Amino acid sequence: MTKSLLLIVAGSTIGTAAVALPSLSLVPPAPAATPAAATAPATTSTASTAPPAADVVFTDMCDASAGLLLDANHMVVANDEDPIDTKLRVYDLRTPGAPVATIDATKALAPESADAEVDLEGLTRFGSRFALIGSHSLKGDDGKAAPSRRRLIAFELTGTAPSVTLAKPVRYAKLVDDAQAFLTTQPEPMKSFVLDKPLGAKFGGLSIEALSADATAGELLIGLRSPLGPDSTAMILPLTNAAAVLDTNAKPAFAAPILLSLGKQGLRDLVSDGRGGYLILSGEPGEGGTFALWSWAGPTGGAPPKKVLAIANVPDTSAEAVVVAPDAKSAWILFDEGERKTASGKKCKGDSVPPSGKSFRARRIDLPAS
Repeated sequence: MTKSLLLIVAGSTIGTAAVALPSLSLVPPAPAATPAAATAPATTSTASTAPPAADVVFTDMCDASAGLLLDANHMVVANDEDPIDTKLRVYDLRTPGAPVATIDATKALAPESADAEVDLEGLTRFGSRFALIGSHSLKGDDGKAAPSRRRLIAFELTGTAPSVTLAKPVRYAKLVDDAQAFLTTQPEPMKSFVLDKPLGAKFGGLSIEALSADATAGELLIGLRSPLGPDSTAMILPLTNAAAVLDTNAKPAFAAPILLSLGKQGLRDLVSDGRGGYLILSGEPGEGGTFALWSWAGPTGGAPPKKVLAIANVPDTSAEAVVVAPDAKSAWILFDEGERKTASGKKCKGDSVPPSGKSFRARRIDLPAS
């Protein structure tokens, strides 16, 4: 299945018609076979550092965690800190600032009443639909149960950007248990690998932060920020029948985990590069540290990821998402800035900071030619 999240022309209607792009000739990722669990060493490269650039500022939220283009001018962004009502925000790239529309996702996610924060982390096009995933992490440093975060949904968007509405949602909430059961069927060291340790994410507990459709129809690639896999590798879980799981409650079918060497970092995002491969955004499995952009041929490409860009960061912020431009020559890096202090001295994500005082940055970068 072609992952087309970044290949939409201006003014297209969201839905099945929006995915048919006869005017574009970008090559999708090659069809994926069931990959063997293998560690792909990082390729040595002369990765550059993102040059200084004027960051674009968007308001109404601080914690950008995932994004994609609805068309050439409109970007939809997920926030991982919506406490009760979960919504996706639509921004106009031509006029940065406040969102021009919002998409209510609360009913589709059906969060638990006791703790409604879903902690959204991954968003992708999924055939003619979209898929959205929560972190599946435990809450806080002490790792409290947070069942609302254990959500994977698929849905349609009806209307024309920016005025779109979420429709026909389907939901899956047993990913962790099903994935752990699958791992017990694998050879060591994956057989005894524990996904869901009773720990907060920054201490090695589970945190899912990347979601991408694969070239095979109905399949999703689920990327972990934490825990790291054997030999400090980053882990991707291929859910080969994701569409059937979501639509008909089919028994989940996983392929062997894909283990990638990303300099002992986990995945923060995984997106189509618009050229037949993928871009990986990596960061520390815990907090702070550095971030990097990698080029990857995909599950069947054979070659290990290649580090192409070191991303300059600002204290109390983190690079969280990649949104590739329609021409596949540049991209926006979205930053989570919830911990950043505002002019008032309060954390950006604080409840006392009004929406007009909340903001996050998007940094435009040039992508390598190959």
